[in-house]
Amino acid sequence: MTYVNTNLNDLFHLGRGVTRRYSLTYDNTLSAADGVNNGNALLPFLDNDFSQMSTWFEGIGLPFPFPIALQIGTGAFAGAGWPFQPPITLRPGPNQSVNLLRYLVVSEVTEMFMDKKKNGWGFNFNISTEGASGEGLSRFLGFQFMLANGLNTSILTQGTSTFFVANNWLQSAARADYVNYDPDDNTPDAVTGCTTLFIYYLFTQLGFKIPQIIDSGSPTMAGVYNKLTSDPGDPFPFFKRLIGTSFPGTNTITTGPNFDNPFPLGIMSFVVDNSTFGRDQIQDVINNQGGVLFNAFWLVLEGFSVDTFASAGITVPFPTGSFLSLDGVSIVPSAATRGGPTPFNPIALFEDPSAPKAPQRIRFSFDVKFTNLNAFPAVGGAPVFGELDAIAKINGSSLSGGKASTIFELIGGENPYFSNMDPFSQNQEPYLSQDLRVFPVAQGESVLGGPVLTSDPYPYIQSLITYLNDGTKYTNPKNYVAPNDPLDLLSGQQGFETGDSSVYAFNINNRQNYNFAIARVRLRGSALAQAENVRVFFRLWVAQSCDTDFNTSTTYPSTLGTSGADNNKPVFPLASGTNLTDPSGQFVRTIPFFATGATGDYDYSTFFPHSNIRTIKIPANADEVWAYYGCFLDVYNPDNSQKFGGTHHCLVAEIAYDDAPITTVTGTGAVTTPFNSDKLAQRNIQITVTEDPTSPATHIAPMAFDIRPSRALSTDTSSFLSLPDELMIDWGNTPVGSTVNIYWPQVSSVDVLSLANSIYSSHFLSVLDANTLQCTVTKGVTYVPIVHVPDNVNFAGLITLNLPDTILDGDYFRVVVRRITTRPVLSRKFEMRRSIATVSHSVKEDGAAAPQSEPSHEKKSDGGRSDTKLTSTALVDPRMNAQIPEFTYIRQVVGAFQISMPVTNKAVMLWPEENTLAVLKWRLQAMKPINRWYPVLLRYVDLVTARVAGLGGDPTSIPPTLGGVPFYGRGCGGHGGGTVGHGGHGCHSGCGHGNRGGDGNHGGHRGSRNRCAPVEFCGKVTGLIYSGLGNFEGFYFHTDGHEHKLRGCAAELEKLVTKAWTSRWVVTVVAEQEDHECPMTIVLNHPS
Repeated sequence: MTYVNTNLNDLFHLGRGVTRRYSLTYDNTLSAADGVNNGNALLPFLDNDFSQMSTWFEGIGLPFPFPIALQIGTGAFAGAGWPFQPPITLRPGPNQSVNLLRYLVVSEVTEMFMDKKKNGWGFNFNISTEGASGEGLSRFLGFQFMLANGLNTSILTQGTSTFFVANNWLQSAARADYVNYDPDDNTPDAVTGCTTLFIYYLFTQLGFKIPQIIDSGSPTMAGVYNKLTSDPGDPFPFFKRLIGTSFPGTNTITTGPNFDNPFPLGIMSFVVDNSTFGRDQIQDVINNQGGVLFNAFWLVLEGFSVDTFASAGITVPFPTGSFLSLDGVSIVPSAATRGGPTPFNPIALFEDPSAPKAPQRIRFSFDVKFTNLNAFPAVGGAPVFGELDAIAKINGSSLSGGKASTIFELIGGENPYFSNMDPFSQNQEPYLSQDLRVFPVAQGESVLGGPVLTSDPYPYIQSLITYLNDGTKYTNPKNYVAPNDPLDLLSGQQGFETGDSSVYAFNINNRQNYNFAIARVRLRGSALAQAENVRVFFRLWVAQSCDTDFNTSTTYPSTLGTSGADNNKPVFPLASGTNLTDPSGQFVRTIPFFATGATGDYDYSTFFPHSNIRTIKIPANADEVWAYYGCFLDVYNPDNSQKFGGTHHCLVAEIAYDDAPITTVTGTGAVTTPFNSDKLAQRNIQITVTEDPTSPATHIAPMAFDIRPSRALSTDTSSFLSLPDELMIDWGNTPVGSTVNIYWPQVSSVDVLSLANSIYSSHFLSVLDANTLQCTVTKGVTYVPIVHVPDNVNFAGLITLNLPDTILDGDYFRVVVRRITTRPVLSRKFEMRRSIATVSHSVKEDGAAAPQSEPSHEKKSDGGRSDTKLTSTALVDPRMNAQIPEFTYIRQVVGAFQISMPVTNKAVMLWPEENTLAVLKWRLQAMKPINRWYPVLLRYVDLVTARVAGLGGDPTSIPPTLGGVPFYGRGCGGHGGGTVGHGGHGCHSGCGHGNRGGDGNHGGHRGSRNRCAPVEFCGKVTGLIYSGLGNFEGFYFHTDGHEHKLRGCAAELEKLVTKAWTSRWVVTVVAEQEDHECPMTIVLNHPS
C-alpha cells in the first residue's frame, strides 16, 4: 500500500494534488473511482471549505504548517482520523460520493482548529484524542457544513452503518451523564452520542450560534453551557428529562434527516388552581363576578429561553377538549393585571425576563368563565367531567413533548357551602375567602350593631352568633346587592391584613384586643329545604402555611361519630399532634378554636343555643339563605402563643355536614383544598410593614412560615412524578433586585440547591449558609423545590425580603407563595354522563334515591409508545356512556399565602414593631431549644431587634411579654407667645413632652415619643380578688417583702394571673407612673 498523487490535477500550479491549504494523495490499491477520480473531485472544494471553517474559528489558523497532508485510504469501516499531527487519513469506503470526503475533511480539520484554539474543546491533543466533547463538536460541525452547502445528508447513513451517534446514548439503559464528565473517548458510542446530542441542544433548543459555541469551550459540556447562558447550574438533569419526555425508556430518534438532532423539544404541563366546580358556588360567581374564575389554571412550558421562545416561533394556543364542549363554559387568557383587558393570546410570564439566554419555565394563565349552569348535574346527580388538552406549536406544527391534559369536574349543589372568591376584594384570591373573616373587638365595642363586648369573649361571640342568625337582616342574601356585603362592615376589614395577628394584644388606647372569626355558610335550594346539624370547625395554623390541603391525619384531625347519621363522620375538631409526645413541636401544626370555651365542650351540642352546630333552613318564598358560625381566637393565651412560630397565621373553616362529607381526594384525583372545595374556607395573609428607609434594617421584611416536606419521589426522571413539591413565588410589584433569604434550620441548603439542579432547566437560587437559600426578586416567578425527608417532619421557616432604598412611604408590595404538588392518580373510570334518574339530594327533601354511577376511563397508546394519549370526549346523551382516559399524574396548587409589605414611616411603624419584639422575646423565652421553631425565633428576634433600633427605639428596654408594649403618645406642640413658648404637655394617649414653642404666636412642633418612666415590680401572684358577686377585680402581688394590690377586671387578665398564680411563675408587672395599682404590662418570666 502506497499513497500517491498520480494523475491528480494541479489546479493551482503548486503540484499534483496540492492546494493552498492541503496536499492530497490516495492509496494506490484503490479503484480509479475511489482513488484518483474522488481525489480530483475533492480538490476544487478544499480551500473554500477551509475558509468556511476558518470563519467559524475566527481565522486563528491551525497548529500545523500548510499544506496539511490528506490521504484517501482503505478501511473496514468508513471514517477518518489523524494521530496527533497530519496526515489526515480519509476512509470513505467504496463507491462513495465526494461529498462524504468533504464531510470527513471538515470533521477532522475542525479538530485541528480546536487544538489551535485551546479553550477547552478536546481532551488533550498532545497526548490523546479530542475527547468526547471535541468529537461531538466535530460531528456537529461536519453536519452543519453539509447543510450550509446544500449537500445530501442521506449519505451519512448507508444500510446499518451511520455517522449519527445520538441513538447510541438514547438506547443505553442508564443514559449516563457525559455532560459533566468528558472521558477520553472519540468512538461512535453512547459517550459521544451524549455530547453530540447536547451540542444540538445548545444550538437548536437554546439558539446559540456556531461561533458562540466554539468560543465557549470548556473541559466539559456543562462548562460550555455555563459560559453560554451565564447560568451556573448543572444542565444535565433537565436535559435528560427533556429528552426522556419525548423519548422515554430506550426509545430512539427514528426520523431524519438529522438523527442527532431531535430538537426543539418541550415539556408542557397544566398547573390547576381549581379543578372542581360546585353548582351553587358557580351561581354566586355568575351573579357577582360575571361568571369568571380568575387564574383558574396555568399552562407551563419548559425547555426554552426568553430568546428562543421568541425566535423559534413557539406559541401556546388555547386548550381544547370536552370541557369546552359543555354548555356555558369557556376559557380566556388571563389579563396582565386583574380587571385589565383580556389579551388576544396568552401572556408568557418568564422566571426572569432579564436572563434571556438560559432555559426557563414559561407560564401562561387562563380564566374559566361560566355563563349558565346548564352543564352541571342535577342536585345529587353524578358529577360531570370534562377534559382540556393543550399542544404547544412551533411554526404552526405540534412541538414534540409539548402536550398536556387535565380534567375538570362539575358537581351538583343544594348542600351547605362557602363562596371563597370575593369578587370585590383587591386580589380576588381563594385564600382570602369572602365567607371567612377575622376581626378585632375591644372591651366596650360592638360590630354590626350587635351585642357589646363586656369582659368575657366567649359569651360575646355566642351572643354575636345568635344575633347574626336571628331574623332576616343578615340571613337574607337579597338584602345585600353586590358589592355590598355585611361582613365588610366588621371591624378591621379595610385593613384586614392585621386582623389575624397574634402579637397585638392591646390597641392604641391600651385596651385589650380580642380577635374573633365569623364564617358564613350558604344554602341554595327550594323553599323550606334544610340541611340538618351543619357544623363548622375553625382551625388556626401555627404560622403562615401553604399546606392547607385536607389531610385528616395531620392538619384536619377530628373525633368521629359512632352512631346514627354521625357514624364515622367528623363531629369535633382536634389539634394536630393530639395525644402525641412531641417535645420538638414537630406535630403541632393546627389548633382548633371555639365559641363556648377554650375546650369547646358545647360548641357541637344541639342542646346549647349558641353553638357551632345548627340546622340551616331556607325560608318560605326564598331559594337561598345565609347562616353564621364563629369562634374566639384565643391567640394571647400563653398555652397557645408559645406554640406559634409566626405573627400572622392561616385560618381555615371546615363545614362538617353528614350528608356531604369532605373527601381527601376529589373526583379528578386532585387533593382536596380550600381552592377546589366549597366546604373549606381560608383566610391567609401576612403583613410586614417596612419603612421609607432611614436605616437598612427597617426595609428588611421577615415572616415565618411552616411547610411539610415533599413525598418520596419517583426515580423515573422522565416522569412528572419525579418532581418534588415546589414553592411557586409570584413577586408581583416587588422591586426587582430585592434580595430574598429563605431560612430552613431543619434543611440543608445544599440539598435544596442540588434538588433544584436536578429538576430545573435553570434557576436563580444560591446557598447563603448551611440552612439559608438566597435569590433575588425578578419581574416574574421563582420556583423553590421542597426536599423529601424520611421522617416526614415539618420545616419551620423564615423568609426575609430586603427591599431597596428607593421605596417610598405609601408604596405597597405583594408577594404570593403557592405550593405546587405533582401526585400520582389512581386508575379509575370516569363516566361523562348526566343522570336522568331522580337521585337523593344532599339536602333533606322528599324524593326517592337512585344509585349514582361509578366513574370510568380508557387508556390509548400513542403509536405503540407507553405514554398516555388523551382523547377529546364531548358531553353525550344521558343514555350513553363516554369514557375519558386514565391519568397517571396531576399537578395542582394545594395552598397559598400572601405576603403584603406596606411602606410607611417610623412614627407609624415603631409601636407595632416594639409589640412584635416583646411577644417574640416571650415566645423564645418560653420555648425549649429542642423545638423546631426555636432557631427561627432566634433569627426573627435578631431581625426585629434591628428594626426597632433602626426606627429610633431601644430594643434593650423592651421586656419579653405576651401583652406587648403599651402605646405611648407624643407631646403636643408648645404654646406660642413671648419670645419662646413653653413645650406642650403630653397628648391624652401618652406622656411624651412637646417641643419648645416658636417665636411670636406660633406653637412648637409635636414632641418626640419619649416615655414616662413606668414602675416595675418583680415577684409572684399571691392571691386573686373577687367581688361579692364573684366578679374578678384584681390580684395581690408579692415583691421583696412587700405586697401590692393591683386592679383589673378583664377576663384575659384574670386568665393570665390565674395561670401565673397556680404555676408559681415569677412575673414582672409594669404599672403606670401616676397609678401604681393599674398594670399596663405583665411579663411572664420563666417558672421559678
